[in-house]
Amino acid sequence: MNGVILLMDNGNSNPDYRYFNGADSFLDDSYFSKKLVKKRFRLEYEKGENIIEAGDTVDDCFYIKSGSVIAYEIIKGKRKIFDHYSAGSFLLCEHILFEHPCTYYYEAREKTVVYSISMTKVRQLVVNDRRFLQSLFAQQTRNLLVREDLLRKSTSHNASWLVCDFLITMALRNGQTEDGIVYLVERLTQKQIADMLFMNRVTCFRELHTLEDIGLIDMQTSRIGIKSLSGLIAYKEKCEENK
Repeated sequence: MNGVILLMDNGNSNPDYRYFNGADSFLDDSYFSKKLVKKRFRLEYEKGENIIEAGDTVDDCFYIKSGSVIAYEIIKGKRKIFDHYSAGSFLLCEHILFEHPCTYYYEAREKTVVYSISMTKVRQLVVNDRRFLQSLFAQQTRNLLVREDLLRKSTSHNASWLVCDFLITMALRNGQTEDGIVYLVERLTQKQIADMLFMNRVTCFRELHTLEDIGLIDMQTSRIGIKSLSGLIAYKEKCEENK
């Protein structure tokens, strides 16, 4: 059975993941597509191509129809990943109200199709279409909460706990269940996970392989699979006790 994970697999909500409890069930990819179908401008990007770069003027929002995108910045000559976006996400909608240059580089992680829609048209939809506004607001707010949590937790927990928490968050954000395994939709490399957690790469690699060795995750395919979400949650709690 395939499906998006919205609840903990024991059926109980958890305050650490309160924005994945189904309250955002009105988010509707097909609705976004329908609203944009007459306004879209289809663009294709190959893996590694930038959709927009830091410092560019932002005239359009981008809706990801297929593929995935990472947002990153360059700090002291090194690339730091800010976030990862999968199909169904909007990019750059935070520029609707405030006109300022793009802060990050947005790069296609794989072959990616996006629809470009002008800021003017997005503002019209926000004003005239309540459902569009509600869906867009929910998506942007949830993404902001995820990023804030990652930053907050990075200063108060050990590496084992952080890696577990990251995997759980990504699984609940839009994981897909296949044959009892929850696969992360985001095709993140171990290096990218380390960057997103502001963690030393060697440390991150060690923690991921420890989770694989004890049978909680599978990294044999292009996607990370979580074999037991409840087991990973329990292991995270154990890491907290041992910090």
